[in-house]
Amino acid sequence: MWLILKTPYPVLQHNNAKKEELHLRAEGLKILGEIFQEFFLECEWECSTTSLGTKKLRKSD
Repeated sequence: MWLILKTPYPVLQHNNAKKEELHLRAEGLKILGEIFQEFFLECEWECSTTSLGTKKLRKSD
């Protein structure tokens, strides 16, 4: 997850976009980040470690 946070986002660096538009784009990225963070936190609780030490997602019905 850390690598994602350090990545520059081209949609926030368009020189021809208005300041208001860039602000809305940043808000959208923030919302997407919150959604992904929530998903990964849920996966942490639902994942089990296999014998190889890798994570395996269990289906929760």
